[in-house]
Amino acid sequence: MIRALAAAAALALAPAPALAAGDVAAPPPAGSVASPPQDVSRIESCVRRNLPERSSRQAVRFRAVDRLGSARVSQAEILWHRFAGGPRALVRFLAPDELEGSALLLVQSEDRADIFLYLPELEGVRRVTGRKVAGALFGTDFSYEDVERLLGLYAEGGSRRLPDAEVDGREAWVLESRPSRGGESQYARVVSYVDRRTCVPLRIDLFERDDRLRKVLKVPRQRVERRGTGWLPTLVLMKDLVETTYTELIVDDVILDVELSHKLFEERELAHSARRKGGP
Repeated sequence: MIRALAAAAALALAPAPALAAGDVAAPPPAGSVASPPQDVSRIESCVRRNLPERSSRQAVRFRAVDRLGSARVSQAEILWHRFAGGPRALVRFLAPDELEGSALLLVQSEDRADIFLYLPELEGVRRVTGRKVAGALFGTDFSYEDVERLLGLYAEGGSRRLPDAEVDGREAWVLESRPSRGGESQYARVVSYVDRRTCVPLRIDLFERDDRLRKVLKVPRQRVERRGTGWLPTLVLMKDLVETTYTELIVDDVILDVELSHKLFEERELAHSARRKGGP
């Protein structure tokens, strides 16, 4: 998943298109330093190139810790595939028992991203719209909108470059963007710190409308691994500074360029797709 993080936003994924004139090349090998891009579009292009060339399957755990220190762990499978109109992602929950069979489908088109939710007890598919996109995903500190960013399906509004900074001992480009969901988003602005070596955001600050820092997403640099032609965070930490809670997203396994049926990523097939554990 979470190469898409890189869009970040952004812990995530399809064939990377051929480089157009002026685009940044694929992320450099570990130990080397990327040449500083000259503008925002080149930084964003470098981030996107961490996505898989075609598809991926990831086994993940969400470890949500409340303000008293009690932890709740859930297991899920994240399937990601690139389509002509944009990437799509399916999140299928496998455990605990009360979440088994629940699923989230995210579909990106040219001008928007749609979110669909399936809950076994409701026996139906619901579209997540309006302020519901700010709702928490099954008791974690990730909202539906956060998951969009995490999986590289969220198109931010216009971005601008801020002065470079250092994060976790690494030089980082700093980008500020405005959420494209407008009034649906709980955030007024998003500041991403992109590692110059891997093009993975190591920190994302999420500000509410009163410019209060609400959440901070972090990726420990030691948990960024080379996978295929890109870099993959294997641990993503989301902290809610108001609720004083946090959630760890842990990637236990990832397979790139796996064969996945396109039907898995269709709204009308979501209820059936949610029940198909461990297979395409």
